[in-house]
Amino acid sequence: MTSHTMGLTKFLLWTVTDLGADASGLNLQAPKSISPSTIRHDLGLVDLGIRFEATGETVITEREIRAADTRNSVSDRMAAARQSSGHGPGPVYAVATGAAIGKRRRTLHIPDMVLLRDPIEGAPQSIAVELELQHKTPMRVRATLFAYKNATNIGAVVFYTDKVAVRNLINQAAIDTGTTNIVTIRKWMPAAESGVLTLGFG
Repeated sequence: MTSHTMGLTKFLLWTVTDLGADASGLNLQAPKSISPSTIRHDLGLVDLGIRFEATGETVITEREIRAADTRNSVSDRMAAARQSSGHGPGPVYAVATGAAIGKRRRTLHIPDMVLLRDPIEGAPQSIAVELELQHKTPMRVRATLFAYKNATNIGAVVFYTDKVAVRNLINQAAIDTGTTNIVTIRKWMPAAESGVLTLGFG
């Protein structure tokens, strides 16, 4: 492990080393730096991932998805996902937000994480998870929801947020795009008494 001191906040974060990353079998390098601007989001995803795995889910992380679907660096789990789902060389868990035009490649949206589930009679069952802690434009949210609506590799998407305004934005976008059947919104909050990020459902 290696430690990082985050500015004036006076706490340490421990991250995996290259040796530890190699031992994980995910074909990912250890992170070289940590950004203070995204640390709350990053820790929130770690907390979500731990909680999902504790309930028996197989969690595919954003870094793993990005490596496989944009850089063709496929981990053992991603290779198994391709085989079980019948996917060809295209994205396994990223979703297309735009069509290819000429020599321009189609743009992809990378979920924060995906809960791996085998398809049922050809229908995708894997669930994308998004942790939304910042307000985004309605156009951007609608584009993301249209991508999930048209996806053949993701069956549903769950959004976690700690802001009522963001919850309302996603809810309205789901209505506008006709995706209320595949969108779930859940409340997320940090536990102030322990400093550990936890979930609140409501």
